[in-house]
Amino acid sequence: MLLAVTVEVKYNLKENIGAGCYGNVYRGIRIVDGKQFIIKSTFSEVDSNVPGYPLPIPIEVAMMTIARDPPSPLLIKLQEWFLVKVEKLPRGKVCKTIMLVMEYLGPCRTLEDFLQKHQHLEERVAHTLILQIVKAAQECLRRKICHHDIHDCNILVIDPPLQIKLIDFGCGMHICHDPKKYPPDTRISPKKAVKNTVKQLFDIMREIEKQCSSIPEGRAGLTNGPYGHRAAVKALEKLDLSEDSSVPGASQKSVSCSPLLHDHHSSCSGNGLVQDYGNLGIILSLVLDRISGASWSKGLGMSSQGKEDNLEVIGDHIF
Repeated sequence: MLLAVTVEVKYNLKENIGAGCYGNVYRGIRIVDGKQFIIKSTFSEVDSNVPGYPLPIPIEVAMMTIARDPPSPLLIKLQEWFLVKVEKLPRGKVCKTIMLVMEYLGPCRTLEDFLQKHQHLEERVAHTLILQIVKAAQECLRRKICHHDIHDCNILVIDPPLQIKLIDFGCGMHICHDPKKYPPDTRISPKKAVKNTVKQLFDIMREIEKQCSSIPEGRAGLTNGPYGHRAAVKALEKLDLSEDSSVPGASQKSVSCSPLLHDHHSSCSGNGLVQDYGNLGIILSLVLDRISGASWSKGLGMSSQGKEDNLEVIGDHIF
């Protein structure tokens, strides 16, 4: 974090390239080398602790700091941030105006705009988008953060080469059980984080499926059918995400060892977070099977024997 005066000292702000309820987005040029960046002006009323920072920092900065360690090609990367203004609010609250300097993506559009432009989406494109979006959600969960706001306006599509970036971490929360580690308004339990993520991913899958006219009617299973959106979300509400839970049609070992959503820091030995993510992987794989008419779960290394492929191999398969 740097002082506000260094924003103008280090960067030239150019045209406005986006706006939302919480601020504006500009194209910026770093003066020292002419490199382009995205600069977002926004505000935050919630702070959070992050290792390496002596004091609490705005929640969006906290989420993006964690998200870049290690960096992921599917998550927007924070370069640096600036504290512009601090304003006292009623009831002892504080509002901080901040500026976020992020990687420049070049020509891109939101997923919402992309789907509006492509009214008849090829099945191959739909698969690529869905798998990357699921992978982006995984990248958040494995870092123990819940994005909490995954929708078509918070996903950018770079085309070519048809790659997505998950943006806007302002609603993010730490995945944590310990009430002493983070303030109540900045943490969420693993179970709730998984349920929230699944529901938001299903909504996006459903929007993509609507544009994919090449999928035969009998295989379009996100809305109806035994593995459809409604059935899956309803089943998820009743799903026990404890360590001894199971999902119909999948062995317990394959659930807990799902490489699709496996925590790379842990083994398949009953870690609670891994267990939750494994269930998420099984549920999503069932939906992907319905779309593709093939076994995505098998392709992602999930089998009745619980065989686990290396996570990097899974990433190569997705891309």
